[in-house]
Amino acid sequence: AFNAALAHETLAARAQKGAPLETDVVYSPNAMMRPLLAALLPAIRDAIDAYMARADELGLEAALGSLPGAARLMHGCTILREGGSNGQHIHDRADISCVYHVQVPAEIAEATDNRGALTLGACDLYAGAFEPCWGERLLRPLPGWLTLFPSHIFHDVIPTRSSEPLISVAADLGRAG
Repeated sequence: AFNAALAHETLAARAQKGAPLETDVVYSPNAMMRPLLAALLPAIRDAIDAYMARADELGLEAALGSLPGAARLMHGCTILREGGSNGQHIHDRADISCVYHVQVPAEIAEATDNRGALTLGACDLYAGAFEPCWGERLLRPLPGWLTLFPSHIFHDVIPTRSSEPLISVAADLGRAG
């Protein structure tokens, strides 16, 4: 019920801008104007804090480097349709990134291919035919699922080929100041 209401809140805010695009990203939406988003952000921050607290146990100290003593949580809402994509990218001003899947259309959830999957590690648009030693991970979107990863890992979403929107909240924990 929470995800359905958050999806409605996100789409209602987007509807004020006119016709939908294949890729809609709203960076730093005013959480005070979106009560459900405001309710989600502390849970995301808690999950990031728990992830960072387990960095040594998970063997992430080499991948994460020194973590900030003070940080801020940056966030955005992403709506993808049809061929929409964020493009392979990293977040160079953050340490930890995450994606919370709010709404996953049934045709994506039931698909036998990788449409709508979060891809981690692929960087062929930058490296050409070079195959990175770390490989690529494809994570199928599940509503209510939060995926955390180091911000310097290339990531993207495989186009959904769906007219129904795939909605997620992306967040980064970045150095304050």
